[in-house]
Amino acid sequence: MTEEEVVARIGAACQNVMGGFMAIAGAPDDVAVAEQANGALRELDALMRAVAGV
Repeated sequence: MTEEEVVARIGAACQNVMGGFMAIAGAPDDVAVAEQANGALRELDALMRAVAGV
């Protein structure tokens, strides 16, 4: 994967995290929304760990 592809994937993951937080703000009691936001955070974490070599 090229550096540009990595940056694009991390950017998309950040957008997903932001969208998840916005969704939680709109539906704080919706478990499915919380699970989706958690998945977005996990995806971003995995990408960042891969870049860091952890």
